[in-house]
Amino acid sequence: MAKKPMNKMIVLPLFLAVVTLTAAGVLTGVHLLTAPFVERNQLNKQYEGYKRILEIDSFDTVKEHTLSAELSGAGVTLKQSFMIGDQEIGTVYDANITGFSSDLIFQVGFKGDVYAGFNLISSKESPGFGADYLVNVDGWIKGVPATQEVLVDSAANAGITVTSSALKNVLSLIAGDYNGGRA
Repeated sequence: MAKKPMNKMIVLPLFLAVVTLTAAGVLTGVHLLTAPFVERNQLNKQYEGYKRILEIDSFDTVKEHTLSAELSGAGVTLKQSFMIGDQEIGTVYDANITGFSSDLIFQVGFKGDVYAGFNLISSKESPGFGADYLVNVDGWIKGVPATQEVLVDSAANAGITVTSSALKNVLSLIAGDYNGGRA
């Protein structure tokens, strides 16, 4: 007796299910293989940022500070002081905030009484708008007294007020914490 062909209404969904499961398996495998490399690259960027902001080639020890609830709530993820021998070189804050887009990850550092610099780790901000603005932040704040307001409203942030306002507010909180911690 001849074999009866399978109904097309059954074959097509089964085929699509197999393709979907295969694609999901491949994507999961690729993610599992690349995740450690992505994480390591982000950590390398972070440590290189500390050295670049503080203008040092290396450091001996790092002292991690406890964050206030206000800083944590604003997106600050880490506060560290860097030491060479017994001398504190500077303090760097790490933050992950939402500007126009989420995951605006950066570092801002202080040496003595001034901003030491700004390092953008990653951003999903729009090219030509927020992304271009963020590239200039380091030059705008480096060397400015830590007690002075930075990123004041100007023509430079026209059209990107969501990003510039979010960054300005967090930098103000960070500077307040830094100045209060040294008083």
